[in-house]
Amino acid sequence: MSRGERRCPSCGALVTPEAEWCGQCFTRLRAPDPAPAVVGNRAIRVVEAEAADGATAKLLMWPCPACGTENPIETNSCSACGTPFGDLFRQDAAPPKIEPGEAFRRSLVFPGLGHRALGRGGEGLARGVLFLTCFAIAIVALASGAGTGAVAAIAGVFGVLGLLVYLGTAFEASQIAGGAQPILSSRTIVWIVGGVLMAAVFTLTILITFAARSAPTQ
Repeated sequence: MSRGERRCPSCGALVTPEAEWCGQCFTRLRAPDPAPAVVGNRAIRVVEAEAADGATAKLLMWPCPACGTENPIETNSCSACGTPFGDLFRQDAAPPKIEPGEAFRRSLVFPGLGHRALGRGGEGLARGVLFLTCFAIAIVALASGAGTGAVAAIAGVFGVLGLLVYLGTAFEASQIAGGAQPILSSRTIVWIVGGVLMAAVFTLTILITFAARSAPTQ
């Protein structure tokens, strides 16, 4: 065989250097890709990326246990949601089982208690914080004494939003207990909580301004 020639190990036919299958006997010429390694029930994937010098490098990527975003294996936390990758080494335990009606009733006592009973304490805490923030803003607006239409509208908007969080959290808990997926993902609820907290700061600034203007001058 001349230099540079490549032959099928099964039938001896000439094949091109980059061929993956023999054109004569269809023998596979390239070894199959190894199965991805698994850490904490999550697969590690090999991807090719172009380096700064133009060369091609292979990177090991693994998914975030919270949001699923793939990150280089050498990083310590998710670039999207900040979850520590130490969570990948925890064994996934079976979530607690409760009846949908029980999860619904617990959430009616306080938003998030149903999620906590289902082993989703972090998600329940986020929904509880969202509920408290909405109603706190509504109460502060009503108690400010500004008495303007804008302040009443602010109180109404946050009051309705708090009621939606209250009822929606109870419904979501019952759905999860029945085997369904959460209505809102962890990433979505984090963004919502952050947005409401920013809106709370803005609203309190407006209320303070109204209160200062309506205060009687000496």
